[in-house]
Amino acid sequence: MLLQAIQTQIALAADMEAIVRRVNSPPNTESRLRRCKAGWTRQRALKRCNGLYDSLYQSYGISS
Repeated sequence: MLLQAIQTQIALAADMEAIVRRVNSPPNTESRLRRCKAGWTRQRALKRCNGLYDSLYQSYGISS
């Protein structure tokens, strides 16, 4: 019983090492980094557009 538990733990550790290697492999990491950078770029563009929109809105103003 103890031997089987030890063997199971060793197999899990070996599987975990393979999973960590696969997750941290360069193609996955690079594609994740690319997606993050694209998201940051979109967020900056959205902030810029909102700023321009707000400045135009303030320039015209609405008189009540």
